Amino acid sequence: MPRPFGQYELISELGRGGMGVVYRARHPALGRTVAVKLLLAGAHASEAALRRFQLEAAAAAGLQHPNIVEIHDYGEIEGQPYYAMDWVAGPNLADLCAGRPLPPRQAAEWLRLLAGAVHYAHRCGVLHRDLKPSNVLVDEAERPRITDFGLAKLLGDTAGATITGQMLGSPGYAAPEQAAGRVAEIGVLSDVYGLGALFYHLVTGRAPFSAATPIETLRLVLDTEPLAPSLLNPPLPRDLETICLKCLAKEPARRYATAAEVAEDVERFLNERPIHAQPPSVPYRMRKFTRRHRAGVAATTAVIVALTAGLGFALAGFRRALVQRRAADTARDQAEQLVGVMTKDLKPVLEQRGGGLELGQMAGGGGAVFRIAAAGATQYRDRWTTRGGVGGGGAVSRTCWRRFHRGRRGDGGGACAGRKGRARTSRRSCRRRCVAVERVGTATHYRRLRCRMVAPSAHGVPAAVAGIEGAFSRRWAYQMLSR
Repeated sequence: MPRPFGQYELISELGRGGMGVVYRARHPALGRTVAVKLLLAGAHASEAALRRFQLEAAAAAGLQHPNIVEIHDYGEIEGQPYYAMDWVAGPNLADLCAGRPLPPRQAAEWLRLLAGAVHYAHRCGVLHRDLKPSNVLVDEAERPRITDFGLAKLLGDTAGATITGQMLGSPGYAAPEQAAGRVAEIGVLSDVYGLGALFYHLVTGRAPFSAATPIETLRLVLDTEPLAPSLLNPPLPRDLETICLKCLAKEPARRYATAAEVAEDVERFLNERPIHAQPPSVPYRMRKFTRRHRAGVAATTAVIVALTAGLGFALAGFRRALVQRRAADTARDQAEQLVGVMTKDLKPVLEQRGGGLELGQMAGGGGAVFRIAAAGATQYRDRWTTRGGVGGGGAVSRTCWRRFHRGRRGDGGGACAGRKGRARTSRRSCRRRCVAVERVGTATHYRRLRCRMVAPSAHGVPAAVAGIEGAFSRRWAYQMLSR
C-alpha cells in the first residue's frame, strides 16, 4: 500500500544501508517512477550524518551522464531529508554475477563505460570512493549506471567530514590507502583501483580480497597481492588480466593515471589492438615478495648460500684431487718408460765393458757396484708398484744412494776400493751430472751420460750407472711425484 511522502508516493523498499533507506516511489503530478532515498535517522540524525547526506546529494546532482544515476530533487519533508533520483528497473552487478563470471567481452565493454563515467565525475570534481558491484545498476537497455555517492567527495575539499585514520569504502574493494585510513592520499587513483576491483568481480565472480572478518580483509588488501584472475577464470584474455591487475596495483603510481586511460586501454582490447599496459616484471614481483616475506627470504637465502659454498668447496677439492691424480699417473708412466729404456740400453754397454760376461759375472768390486746400480734401476719400478706412491720412489732414491756410497768407500772390495782417487773423481762427476739432470732435464742429460759411458773407464761405468739411477730417482720419484 503506497504511503504519501510529500509530493511522492512510497511504493516499496528497494534497499537500505548504514545511513539511508531507498524506496521505489511515484510522482503523481509528473506520472513518473523514481527512487527516493531517505536519511535513516530522520530528524534525529547527527550533524555529521546530515552533512554527509547533503554532500552525497550535492555531488550526484551536478552529474549528468548516461552511465550515472541522476538526481532530480532534494529537500526535507517534516524534518526528514531526502532526494529523488532515476529509478533503474534492473539488478545491480553483484546480483547479476552471483558467484559466476560474466563473458569477458561483455565485462570489458561495461568496464569501458563505467571508466568513462568515473572520468566524467572526476572532471566535474567528484570522487566516488565506493565503487563496487552493488553500487552499479543495470537498466533495461543493459547499460551499467553508477549510483550511491554516499562516500563521495569534492576534489579540493579539505573540510570534509572524514578524519585521518577513518576507513572509507567497502573492505573487499577499497584501495590500500583507503584501507590504511590515509585520507590525504585518497584521490583519483583510488577510484581507478575501485574500477579494477569492480572489474575483478565481473570476470571472476568474487571480490579481489575476502576473509572471515572485515579486519582480516583489510589486512589482505594491505599485505597481499590479488590472485590472478585467469586462475579463477582460465578463458580470460591475458590483456584483460593485465588491465585489471594494473588498476589493482598497491602503489598508486603504478596504476593508470586516470580513469580515461583505463577506458582507452579497454577500447584498444575490444578493437583488437595492442594495449598500453604491461604485466608486472619479474624483478618487481620478486621485490614485492621479498618485502612481504623478509624473514623467510633471509633464512632461505642463508641456506642457499651455505649449500652453494659447501658445494663449491667440494667441487674445488674434487678438481684438485683429479688434477693431482692425473699428474701422478703421467709421472708414473714417464718414470716407468725411462726406467725401462735405461735398463734396456745399459745392459749391452755394460756387458761389452765386462768382456761379454753376464751382468752377474763382472769381476771384483766393479761387478758388485754394477749389480747394485743395475738392481736399483729395476727396484725403482718394483717399489713404486708395491708402495704405490711418492714414498716408494723416495725410498728407492735413498737406498740407491746409500749403496753407491758404500761401493765408493770400498764396502764391496775390488777395483773401486783400491783406487780412491778415481772413485772420488767418479763421485764428483756423478754429483755434477745429477745437478745437471735436475737443471737440463732427465731425458736430455741421460743421452749425454749414455754417450760418455762408451768411452773406456773401468771405474766410470759403475759410477755413471749409479749417477743416472740416483739422478733419475731424485728427479722423478721425489720432486715431480711429491708436488
